[in-house]
Amino acid sequence: MKISVVIPLYNKQNCIRETLRSVLNQSYTDFEVLVVDDASTDDSLEVVKEFSDKRLRIIEKPNSGVSATRNAGIAAAANEWIAFLDADDIWTSFHLETLVKLHEKFPQAEVLCSNYEKFTSDENYIDKLETIEQKMNCFIVEDYYERLLSGKHVIWSSTALVKKECLEKIGGFNEKLIKGEDLDCWAKLYENFVMAQTEFVTAFYRLDPTDGNATKKVSSVKKYAVYYYKPQLWKSSYKSMFECKVIYNYLKHFLVYRQPKNFLLLLFKQNIRLLRILPYKSKAKKMGIKF
Repeated sequence: MKISVVIPLYNKQNCIRETLRSVLNQSYTDFEVLVVDDASTDDSLEVVKEFSDKRLRIIEKPNSGVSATRNAGIAAAANEWIAFLDADDIWTSFHLETLVKLHEKFPQAEVLCSNYEKFTSDENYIDKLETIEQKMNCFIVEDYYERLLSGKHVIWSSTALVKKECLEKIGGFNEKLIKGEDLDCWAKLYENFVMAQTEFVTAFYRLDPTDGNATKKVSSVKKYAVYYYKPQLWKSSYKSMFECKVIYNYLKHFLVYRQPKNFLLLLFKQNIRLLRILPYKSKAKKMGIKF
């Protein structure tokens, strides 16, 4: 099983060294690493060039956002399988090995993912890993939206391992989106291919990247995946319930953070579909789900 690891890079000089070390120290070694630099303005690229591992390739491109950067990595990948890792996140040394074993258990799966935990920059993720009660169960994901609604981890941009041809069939990551582009991609993969998951924690998501977050700046909701959600009006489903929850939370977010234009744009775009929010909210309460 040959793997291409795609790392989109933009202004992560304080994180990328540790991230790359976590990749190059994998117990499973049949992989290449593609660091795709999205025209970083700090010393990120110089840090990457410190590494001399023959498995490492650097791709430089004009600034065009994380979706285009990931897509550039997918296009350049030499191998059948693509693993993703954000430039400020961390893999345990057994991450790829765990996913390879998951595929051996479920050879029909074309989308694979593990579990993850969160950490902050002042925490030692290795120490934190020792305190985690690991769950060994693995399964075919048949209840993706129900799991998301229940607050369970499913697939994420630093735990995904996907066949390259599957990503090509769905058109990769939507380059018109700057928020929710990853969820959009995972949903399409789930709906079109077999997805397998292990609840074993093999990755860590950094809550407070020291270099900042490029997507924090306010932008039009028309560039958010939520703007294009189409929850069904007359038929109840976990997918529609999930989409209504996301719409509802974004509307609250825009009010709290005083973004009236985005609030009104989303309100008018979703209009009659918002009628589903109250019954779904009531259903969620009965199910013990936070809406």
